[in-house]
Amino acid sequence: MVRAIPVNKAPPAKAGATSPKRGRGRPPKNITAADGSAASSVDAAANPTPFMFPPPPPPPPPPVDNPYYQKFVEQYWQKYDGSYNTLPPMPSMETPIEPPMTLATSKATASPSKKSRETLIEIPHNLPPIPLAQEFPINTDRTTYFIGNPVEDADILSEKSCYIRSRLFELFLTLPLDPVHWKVKGTKNAENVVGRIGLRCVYCARLPPNSRAERNVTYPSSISRLYNTVADMQHKHLEQCESIPPPVRQMVHRLSNSASRSGNVAPKTYWEASAKEFGMEDIEGEKAGIRLIDEHKLIRKTFSAVETMFVPMGEEGKSSGVGVKKSEVTSDRDGEEGEKKVEKADEEVEEILAHL
Repeated sequence: MVRAIPVNKAPPAKAGATSPKRGRGRPPKNITAADGSAASSVDAAANPTPFMFPPPPPPPPPPVDNPYYQKFVEQYWQKYDGSYNTLPPMPSMETPIEPPMTLATSKATASPSKKSRETLIEIPHNLPPIPLAQEFPINTDRTTYFIGNPVEDADILSEKSCYIRSRLFELFLTLPLDPVHWKVKGTKNAENVVGRIGLRCVYCARLPPNSRAERNVTYPSSISRLYNTVADMQHKHLEQCESIPPPVRQMVHRLSNSASRSGNVAPKTYWEASAKEFGMEDIEGEKAGIRLIDEHKLIRKTFSAVETMFVPMGEEGKSSGVGVKKSEVTSDRDGEEGEKKVEKADEEVEEILAHL
């Protein structure tokens, strides 16, 4: 007769055998104590070792030329006691310690009154000076130009527009080795004509194409589309570009509330007029692009030309007025003086390349 074994009950173990399964009857596992002697888990439970926090990690190196972040890191590690109980969250590199001041207290109007202009003058942007190499990167792969006119921009456009025109985007001419086609979603392919005008971000121009943010370079289809093209680059590229230094990004955000200077001229109309004054004209054909017929009034991007650029309102702008300029602009081709400036600019580029 065969005896049935219940399903929920294991067969009895033989006498003297130990169960291979871990359970309550399993003998304590031997462990090695700190002094090298054998100790059981029962002893460890009776005398538990207190948990020790790991030693504090070394402070992270502060970013180059970022006094706000450097100051925060110093204060941060002074308060750290190693217990992780008073550890504040690390802020973003773009977040200054001191709260930013409001640039303008009044809303922008079509024709700002004298009182609103005075209000704009009295409130500084409260940002430290930005290092020259960060604010004005000089790309040496080709000849590039400022798209802004510092003499006239400050009288018409807002401070943010002036800053973007003289800092963030640069004008260049296509070369024979550039891509033959440039494709934008929703438009037809535009053939690359040598000498065609393009705009690009000055900060990610040195990166490989796959490493750049969206909309880093564009070729305006016509002068009438120039304003919309730059606005599209501002919207789609500036917020995503990781190559823009934090101080420059802070300045752009700080100038976002600035008002336009004159209500008599629309910004788009001014962009078209200034482009034609620079010597630009539309290439024949539908949306064929823009070319340059005369670069007499274009300002070549060199460190010597930086002195002519627009200065945002601040301690310097508070005493000099809204939209101040460092000096009057002269063409690179104005007689012997212009030739000397071009030679000096070439020497600066060679000096930069020698240190790369």
